[in-house]
Amino acid sequence: MKTRPTLLILTILTGLFVFLACDDDDQMPLQAAFEADTVTVAAGDSVVFSDRSTGAPATWNWTFEGGDPSTSVLSAPSVVYNEPGTYSVTLELTNNGGSDKIVKEDFITVTYGRLSPDFSADRTTVLASEEVQFTDKSTGIAESWAWEFKNENGVVVTATGQHPVVTFEEIGTYSAKLSVSNPEASETLTKEDYITVLDPFSIEADFTAGSRGTYSGGQVTFEDTSVGTATSWSWTFEGGTPAVSTVQNPTVTYSTPGKYKVTLTASNEKNSSTLEKEAYVVVIPGENLAAYYPYDGDASDAGPNNIAANNIGGITFDGTDRRSENAAVFNGSGALVIPDNPALNFGTSDFSVAVWVKTGNNSKMMVWQESGANGSRDNQAWMRVGNNDKVIQFAVEDSGGGAFQSAEQADLPGDIFDGQWHHIVCVRKGLTTSLFVDGVLVKQGDASSVKEVSNAQDFKIGAQEGPPGEYKTFYTGMLDDLVIYNKALTDEEIVFLFEL
Repeated sequence: MKTRPTLLILTILTGLFVFLACDDDDQMPLQAAFEADTVTVAAGDSVVFSDRSTGAPATWNWTFEGGDPSTSVLSAPSVVYNEPGTYSVTLELTNNGGSDKIVKEDFITVTYGRLSPDFSADRTTVLASEEVQFTDKSTGIAESWAWEFKNENGVVVTATGQHPVVTFEEIGTYSAKLSVSNPEASETLTKEDYITVLDPFSIEADFTAGSRGTYSGGQVTFEDTSVGTATSWSWTFEGGTPAVSTVQNPTVTYSTPGKYKVTLTASNEKNSSTLEKEAYVVVIPGENLAAYYPYDGDASDAGPNNIAANNIGGITFDGTDRRSENAAVFNGSGALVIPDNPALNFGTSDFSVAVWVKTGNNSKMMVWQESGANGSRDNQAWMRVGNNDKVIQFAVEDSGGGAFQSAEQADLPGDIFDGQWHHIVCVRKGLTTSLFVDGVLVKQGDASSVKEVSNAQDFKIGAQEGPPGEYKTFYTGMLDDLVIYNKALTDEEIVFLFEL
């Protein structure tokens, strides 16, 4: 057993040892040293430095020639080098006992890195003697740029500089070549047939319309998009008022349903060009029309009430419809939602909804739904496809129950899931609900009472709402020319829409 004096002596000796050890470390002279995780990098890359000094430094003062940051007080800084070259690094240390400094000359080597040429032009079709602004979009560090433009007749135009402005005097189609270089590398990119230079008096007629679809009594605004220099325009509008126009961008009224040709002759003092587009304007019946969505690039309403739909979930309008124009593309996770509007609150009145459908998916999918966010027996009307043997279902519901027209495959004129366009029309006339496919009546029946199918809720396209604000049973495929009427369409009107 140790006595108390013995324990006291051991304690004193231990403390003395620790004191002497610390004192020795503090007295060790500072000697600056460091290393880097790499000493050769491409421009834009970073280097991590690590202090390897001895002598218990208290502060670090780094200086990085060519680096970002150029100085640091950290013990292990990270530095980015953006410009090629060789650079020195300096580290100075201090503590209570003094200081030390080390300089490593030409310690970091920064290379140019990989060159990848690219460029763009502010326009690619110009008239002779017009200018084109080119923009270098190359990655890597280039120090020289050589541009060459050559047409099919061997005419060559050259330029230097990073972003040249080039004038093309000779007509033709030019390839564009950019060569970028630095002291370490050279790379070239050629874009064939990139610039088209036209005769100042050449002209090629063309035009578009704000919407190719309208209704009887509605208007279409046309836009001249002719290439070249046009100084006069001569339009002819089959079925339109006016029937002719010399305005560059005319607005035309169409009074009678049908498909109509539009012709434009664009001219200047030396040349003229004529373009004729058959069946370019589509005019649907306007009587009791509530909304018309032709999906010509967006979800706007071409009908008299101008009720635009909100795009929820990324519906696009770049599909190809049966006339080689635009259609809405539904991805199975989005919908078009039309805000509640009196024109779409059918109540107990007659109504019709017509739409073109194209899909290869036979899953249960809601094509459209008026109201109904609170589920079964909520006031609503809807049409969906793909519910097992019920290939198409059209329903009207209220708190008293519902009336359902369910078409099986045997009822239909063909397979609606064949990836082709099919026209589906739902009609409510009094107690009677009817379902038409491709102009043919496939199902019809009477409800026990006239259903109140609307409330203060939205009209959904491509999805079912329920509970309020949440969407499900999404449609996958394309839709086109969705038309809503506040009346019961006749058989003849349904066939007319199908054949339109």
